[in-house]
Formats: sequence, C-alpha cells, structure tokens
Amino acid sequence: MSTINRTIIEIHALETTAAGNLNRDDTGSPKTVEYGGVTRARVSSQAWKRPTRELFKELVDPNDLGVRTKRVVEELASRILERRGDLG
Repeated sequence: MSTINRTIIEIHALETTAAGNLNRDDTGSPKTVEYGGVTRARVSSQAWKRPTRELFKELVDPNDLGVRTKRVVEELASRILERRGDLG
C-alpha cells in the first residue's frame, strides 16, 4: 500500500468586527432566537470557535493543526524556503 502525501491550503479571509457587538443586532440589543416556544439568548459562532481551537491545541498533534495568521504570504514563503531554499 503506497502512502500519498498531500498539501492542503485552506485560506479564510476575516473582517475585523468590534468585539463588543458580536452578539448584538443593529440597534445594539442582544441577539435572541425563539426556540422551543421560548425566547433565548443567541450565542454567536465566533463565541464557540476560540474555545474549540484552544481545546484542539491540547488534544491534536500540532503537526495536524492549521495556522491562523494575517501574514499568510510571509508564512507560506517561509515554509516554501525551508523546503526549497534554492528558490530564494
């Protein structure tokens, strides 16, 4: 059985948002949702993502995790040069 090496690059573009209003609507009111016949506070997906990333750092091999950065060009260039210094 042969081993296939793959490189996966997944890039997400994020827009900076004021941290104080992530879970608020355009009038400044906390976001809510009707669920099970009851009005409930709505938790944004952003509120769940950071704790999940932090838990992944503890449970998953760092070599299997992605890198979050605003400097994707520099990060990619550095990694390419590590493997193929002759390209620099």
